[in-house]
Amino acid sequence: MRRLLASIAVMGALATGASAAEPWQDAIATGLGKPGTAMPGGVYRVGLPRTDIKITLDGVTLTPSLALGS
Repeated sequence: MRRLLASIAVMGALATGASAAEPWQDAIATGLGKPGTAMPGGVYRVGLPRTDIKITLDGVTLTPSLALGS
């Protein structure tokens, strides 16, 4: 029983540490109003849909979430 409780405690600590954001990442997420994702190489990626352009392909309007992110 003690081993089970110890394992659960370790998993909880690992999950909490892995999801904690750096202070600069929190500042970016607050400034943009949208959280991002930590990528390899110290890159913090925030997907922002393009709402300033209107695209129509073969009579079908493409929405920003479909293929117009940056």
